[in-house]
Amino acid sequence: MIDNIKELEKLKIVSRSSPQIIVRDGVVDYINSMAMDLFGIQDDEVILGKKIISISPSIQLDGEKTIEYYEKIVNRIKEVGESFFKWVIILDSEPIFLEMHGLDISKYINDGILFTLYDITMWTKFTRMFYDQGLNSSFYEHEDILLLIDGDNGDIIDCNQSATRFYKYSYNQLKSMNIKKINTDDEVKIQEKIDAAKIEKDNHFVFNHRIGDDTVKRVKVHSRPIRIEGKNLLCSLVIPDSLNLEIADTEFLECYINSVSIPIAVTDGDGNILECNSIFKNVVKDEIDDSLGLNLVEVLSLDSDYYFGIDKIEDFVKSRFGKVSVKIKDIHYNIEKFSVAGLDGQSRAFITFNDQSKIIEMRKKIESYEKIMGSVSVGLVITDKENKIKWVNKGFEKITGYSFEEALGNDPNILKSDEHKAEFYQRMWNSINLTGRWSGEIINKNKAGENYIENIKIIRFINSAENEVNHIGIFNDISEEKKKSREIWNLSYKDSLTGLNNRNYFIDRLEYELKFSSKYNEKIALILVDIENFKSINTVMGIKFGDMILKKFAEVLKNNIPFNGSISRFDGDEFIILISNIIDVQHVTDFIDELNHSIKNNLHIENKPFHIDYNIGVSLYPDDGDDPFELVNKCEIAKNKVKSLLGQNYIFYKDTFKREINKKHHLTKNLKEALLKKELYIVFQPIVDVKNSKVHGFEVLLRWNSQNLGRVHPEDFIEIAESSGDIVEIGFWIMEKSFEALKDIDHSCDDKKSNFLMSENIKNLESDVIDDNFFISINLSLIQIENVEFIERIKEIVDKYQIDTSRVEFEITESVLSKNYFSVKDKIDKLLSMGFRIAIDDFGTGYSSFSLVKMMNISKIKIDKFFLQDFFEDETYKEILETIILMGKNLKLHTVVEGVETEEHLEFLKSTDADYYQGFYYSKPKEIGEFFLYYNEEDKKEMKDDV
Repeated sequence: MIDNIKELEKLKIVSRSSPQIIVRDGVVDYINSMAMDLFGIQDDEVILGKKIISISPSIQLDGEKTIEYYEKIVNRIKEVGESFFKWVIILDSEPIFLEMHGLDISKYINDGILFTLYDITMWTKFTRMFYDQGLNSSFYEHEDILLLIDGDNGDIIDCNQSATRFYKYSYNQLKSMNIKKINTDDEVKIQEKIDAAKIEKDNHFVFNHRIGDDTVKRVKVHSRPIRIEGKNLLCSLVIPDSLNLEIADTEFLECYINSVSIPIAVTDGDGNILECNSIFKNVVKDEIDDSLGLNLVEVLSLDSDYYFGIDKIEDFVKSRFGKVSVKIKDIHYNIEKFSVAGLDGQSRAFITFNDQSKIIEMRKKIESYEKIMGSVSVGLVITDKENKIKWVNKGFEKITGYSFEEALGNDPNILKSDEHKAEFYQRMWNSINLTGRWSGEIINKNKAGENYIENIKIIRFINSAENEVNHIGIFNDISEEKKKSREIWNLSYKDSLTGLNNRNYFIDRLEYELKFSSKYNEKIALILVDIENFKSINTVMGIKFGDMILKKFAEVLKNNIPFNGSISRFDGDEFIILISNIIDVQHVTDFIDELNHSIKNNLHIENKPFHIDYNIGVSLYPDDGDDPFELVNKCEIAKNKVKSLLGQNYIFYKDTFKREINKKHHLTKNLKEALLKKELYIVFQPIVDVKNSKVHGFEVLLRWNSQNLGRVHPEDFIEIAESSGDIVEIGFWIMEKSFEALKDIDHSCDDKKSNFLMSENIKNLESDVIDDNFFISINLSLIQIENVEFIERIKEIVDKYQIDTSRVEFEITESVLSKNYFSVKDKIDKLLSMGFRIAIDDFGTGYSSFSLVKMMNISKIKIDKFFLQDFFEDETYKEILETIILMGKNLKLHTVVEGVETEEHLEFLKSTDADYYQGFYYSKPKEIGEFFLYYNEEDKKEMKDDV
């Protein structure tokens, strides 16, 4: 806390009448009570010691990053001594929009900056609200007087219905006018004030406006610059001054005093009658033919019986304000006087006569109204000038639980709950004091201590009987209605599991944001987050555990959403985030990086860190479209694309992705018919012993020769088969064809030891070319393994072909092991128990976990061809390859190196402990009949070259 605040107060640098804070080196060191009220806090420790940027959003109103914007402001203050700017503070999730005046006070306090705060939250939300919803709904029908003014020349561009009623012009007439012609002030001064409002140097003015009936009214004007359809305009809120009689001129006096239905006279400061109406003359006509020019004392001295004595009349005439009772011609009058300043600067006094008999009659009417109003179901409460309750009806008693006697004399704050901040009530009273009314919803507390929601309208009025300001509150209890509304809203827009908003809410919110952003040329980002293999988590860990993960994952995501963002549970294990008013792509990238970091560090299940894989797809408005469903669809496309990428979990949508989708759709359609049309076939690639060059086995590979598309590369259709689920039936078909081939080979053997025929047209194979007990290797995907019929169908195929299962090896990728460990291990254990071999394919490109391999009781790894691709350019790949082979050897694992295409590759492998190799150097994949049982060196060379 700063010590010398009192000294600054003496110097009139620090004020107690305006919200102020002092910041040193970016940290709040002082806050006064007015600022605490503005922020709605009771304890200054909430703010003190905190960096001002830590209680602010990451992006400010003008789109600049808060850190950079604050540094720019501080530099400007240090250069010129002060600066005026806009700022947003966020406390308790509610944004507070401010205009701030920064003053350099470093000569009093080291590195000190004094900030005076001006709350513009209500105005900011107001202008955004009605321009977002469109002028037709919010602007034209708004109950306040609104004008749109061209800041360059003062032309009135547009106005609402309240403005036409107030100014007494038609809509077209008012639109064709210039504000300088309505304003009675000097045009040069008016333009100066317009220019001040344009740059927001000053936004609050008091003017005299001439109305259509040629009267003049005093008005308060709040003007703010606003940009609409590329034009820089001023939006002016016009509030009639309740003391418009202060600006009365002669014409206005005549109009006014002749329009009222009571006796009235106007005097100068000495009591001389200047003007009076005909009703006044009728009161005194028997004694005075012309009252004009007489003094008020003379008029009231005629045949009158003063209740307060003659000396009081003279005091009454001399006073600025006062009341006196008098009897004239047997009629009792209450006479009231109030003085105002005329346009000529001279004092004027208005004298009004109120017939007491009429007042008595009016009171009788009021009593009858009270009987009626006292019985209505809505609550009514009237307060006096000190805001003490002076009357309530039965509706009030029923809603609040307080009787008339209990409520009488109390402040309405006996109903106050703790649900609203002091700032809420401050804004409410500001509105009442400015406009004379306020309406809205308040959460109050009844006598029993229970909160209820009331819809209330508060109106300020002048009680003429007592000449004081009173307030009337008209309200009804809408708690049950709100509860039902909330339930319906929750059913429509809330996700019951996570508490987040759902898909319906998101689409509505997105449509809203798109409409707003199109007006203000802002960008929007949609970020779709999808938990990977969540179905497997539910299957293995149980639905209850899966729900726990969803709730915790949703909580972590929600805690990272910025003030200009929202999050919804979109579908199952998908969450979608909307961030409005983004600056650029880097803004989104930074957010996702922060999100990834938070998920990694904060995702705990049952107080233990929990790792989860997820993919993120991003689309941008307007870059990727302006339709809500189109933008969501492109998020989905990007999210699916990122699954095929290594090293990152998010990607921004590109048009090329959609072309890929269309291509995949075309392939999917044709693949559905490929089995029926017998377009699929299998080929075999030798797996060769590094030391003796014998064929150790054959890997079975799938090929597709489409009637419509021609030869389709496996990389183009295998992924499609997996994503569509067709890989399950295709996989069982591959097993049948592979087992059939193995069986045919064995049946064709002439000699059980070594020689056999693969078909009638193939020559015998010498025993030194292929191992006697060679095997076939078949690839499996996670989708196949997770199929509920997987093991049973394999058993059926084995029984059908009666093959030796020890001569069949299944290959799975290491990523399959990590994605659903328990389910995969169970299936692998069953395959091992049936006698099958298991190998890990593409080892070294994913998790590369030797411990996981050993836990699965796997005896062979196939090292991915990736390490041989840049073999000659980078020695590092050789070293990594040697290391993997050596570690495999130490763990008693057989190693197969894929991608051997040159003699240099093979010579290198011979210098290592690698067991087997596979690649085009020996042979490309062929149909089994193409592998000759006997061939010489020429045949072998021809086979290798046939690519």
